[in-house]
Amino acid sequence: MNNPPPEDAPVGVICPGLWTVQVRWWKRHTPRLGEKKCTECGQAWPCHSWLCWDGQIGDAWEASNRFLRHNPEAVPAAIATTRRTRATTRTSAREVEQRDDPARTLSAA
Repeated sequence: MNNPPPEDAPVGVICPGLWTVQVRWWKRHTPRLGEKKCTECGQAWPCHSWLCWDGQIGDAWEASNRFLRHNPEAVPAAIATTRRTRATTRTSAREVEQRDDPARTLSAA
């Protein structure tokens, strides 16, 4: 609670998009200071969902640390990849996937 997970996935996390989802749900199931119930599901805190998300975030963090220990040369490239915004990634994916529609090509012939 005193050290919440960062919004951005750490370098070496296998699926940064999943990290974002996990952190969002972790925060949703974290009660306000002094409350003893989860604000999202109303269960006594720590609720089952918070414990699941906390465990998954911890596992991803440890996997990231193992990756960095075994691949120190990958850090600069991984940092550059992690800093790209999702919008940029989506745009790039769309540009790569745009191809001529075979149905349109056949009907034009």
